[in-house]
Amino acid sequence: MLLTQWVKPNYLAKTTVETLVHAGDVEPGKAIFVGISAVNKVGLGPRQIATVSSDGNALGSISPRSPPGLPVDVNVFAVTTSAGDSLRVTWHEGEIYGGDISEYRIEWSTDAGATYPNNLVVAAVPGKTFYDVKITTSPYSENVIRVRSYNDQGHNGPSWYQYVDQFETNAISEIVDFRAGAQRATPTCEEGLDECYENDPFIIWARGLPGSPPLWVPTYPKVDVTRSFTRESGMIYFKVPDFNGERIDKWRVEWDIDASFSSDMLQHSIVEHDGDNDDGYTYYNITSLVMGQTYFIRVTAHHSGGYGAPSSSYPFKPMQQPDPPSDPALSISSEASTLLGYSTTLTVTWDYPSIANPYQVGDGGDPVTGYVVEWSKIPFDMLSPTIQDIHIPCADAARFQRFAVRLTTTNDQIKRDASTNYYSGQFFNVGTFISADIPVSATAFEVKRILENMPNIAEVTVNKVEDVNGVTWSVTFEEAFDVPLLEVSSSSLMCSGAPAQPTISYGRNSIFPTSSSYRWQEVPVNPSSTVNKLVLNDLIPGQTYYVRVSAENQLGYGVRRLTAPSMLKVPISQPMVPTQYEVEWGTPRVYVVTSDAVVVKIGPSSFDGGSVITHFNLQWDTSSSFTSGASKTPLGSVVVPAFKVLCSACVSNIDFVYDGSDDTVTVTYVGTPDIVRQLQTGARILFQPLMTPFHIPSLSGKLNLQFLPSLFAILD
Repeated sequence: MLLTQWVKPNYLAKTTVETLVHAGDVEPGKAIFVGISAVNKVGLGPRQIATVSSDGNALGSISPRSPPGLPVDVNVFAVTTSAGDSLRVTWHEGEIYGGDISEYRIEWSTDAGATYPNNLVVAAVPGKTFYDVKITTSPYSENVIRVRSYNDQGHNGPSWYQYVDQFETNAISEIVDFRAGAQRATPTCEEGLDECYENDPFIIWARGLPGSPPLWVPTYPKVDVTRSFTRESGMIYFKVPDFNGERIDKWRVEWDIDASFSSDMLQHSIVEHDGDNDDGYTYYNITSLVMGQTYFIRVTAHHSGGYGAPSSSYPFKPMQQPDPPSDPALSISSEASTLLGYSTTLTVTWDYPSIANPYQVGDGGDPVTGYVVEWSKIPFDMLSPTIQDIHIPCADAARFQRFAVRLTTTNDQIKRDASTNYYSGQFFNVGTFISADIPVSATAFEVKRILENMPNIAEVTVNKVEDVNGVTWSVTFEEAFDVPLLEVSSSSLMCSGAPAQPTISYGRNSIFPTSSSYRWQEVPVNPSSTVNKLVLNDLIPGQTYYVRVSAENQLGYGVRRLTAPSMLKVPISQPMVPTQYEVEWGTPRVYVVTSDAVVVKIGPSSFDGGSVITHFNLQWDTSSSFTSGASKTPLGSVVVPAFKVLCSACVSNIDFVYDGSDDTVTVTYVGTPDIVRQLQTGARILFQPLMTPFHIPSLSGKLNLQFLPSLFAILD
């Protein structure tokens, strides 16, 4: 508007101010000169150019203007790559009201806009209308950001800004913005962020995207880890990332058969964050997996800024211990090339595990690497296996309370005879292995699976009992000898607010009679052959043996299965050829006595076929074919006794020492001095058990076998 002063002639003068031109008639920011002429009844006098104030220029013109208006499109973004200490502010130039912008000032508050102690001055650039500026704030703080414009008239906008009402505002520029002369920024998510959102129209939480979180999966990096699994599921643990791990609210768990996570089999699940338990883990059980299929697993943390960087991916293959071998069979070694082999061996054959009722997993999803064959003189159902009781005094399932156990098994590798067989107390798999975490709410079946996933534990049976004293899981093992006591490896158990420890004790020690002569042998898989066979050597002719087999994968040995038939008697055969009387490696000797007589000295056969040799059939002939007699029979023959009884029911003790190179037998007996003299001559003797059959096992080291005197006789 233009203002002028005038004096009415012929009257008393009074200065007045009136509006001559309304706003809008003068273009904002356009330089103008103001000229004034006096008018009377004669006419218009000369024009006088008005002198401008300090807001004018040297030419005498002046530009109409006021403090600038609010910046527009003011937005603030969290900087995704920051450590939660940066914000990005953008805006466009607003209405300048005639005066060029000289600078902007970014101001921010950490007390919800009550005060703005922080600011950053941004110099305006001529011709530039859009600005994008980063500011640094306190990590993970909540901020209100506003931007103020400046020109040579100052800031805070035109004077009318102080009088706006709600009808002149909108959802972005409110009364508080006009009165302050600064526009608050709208919190905004960057384009392309995955599920980013802002909770408040003006308050923004400074944050970067979550970093890569730590992840733990089953069976990695080794089989015995704390994450439990089954043949179709796997429990994973994960924690908030060290980088930008604040306010995590959920997780995306992904699994795929392709390490690139790009196959059609890719699946995912959204898991609510549950890291407020004692150890800070969130847990998730991935189910409906395919046994034997390798999956790759990763997790990604989320907060209001979106999903962050995925974790490293790790492989996991759901599996379990294998079923027993298919079609295990026990047979007489009919292909043996000698009588000794035929009468001291049995043959066990089997096929690779397969899925056939009642067996449901075959190799358990992992290639079979070996087999174990066990045999005994007595039925395996006479075994009273080891029972161990795991007890906890309380079972508060809240906050995922759990514990783990460990088992140490050994095999001293000591051989008790010249064979390669193993014996009672020598475990199939040796070492210390740790179970997966056992939740205090675990069912009997869950504990069974967790224990059986330990490589040194085969099939177990578990029963669960809950009472006022707590929870007890009774674990029955299937080994034919005592299993060492399980030990507590870790525990987060709390009872009445105080740490508590599970206790483990024997419910029963294993009982399997030593007369079983239990043995076992490991048979590695032969990749070049489809035939699985083991010949059981050094058996006793006429003795019945019971045999069972099991298969092994990386989780250890699984279910045992009896052969068909489950037992078989080793055949008794005819004896081998007689030997020299003095030593067994020679042949019978013939000596001249007179012109019509010879003496024949005969020793027992090196192998009697499994039955005591009672007689020798002594033949003579003029031809080595022994066909000179009638009907091509020998000229003569006679049956002679094979032994005489030195004493009966006289042996009370036998000491047998085997050192790998020599055998020593010490006999304690009740007899006469005459028998002593005969024994001291070094002549070969036979101990005949009066209970048939009987076997004297040999040991590396000294073994004392105590017998009742009535059990043995000494034969010469």
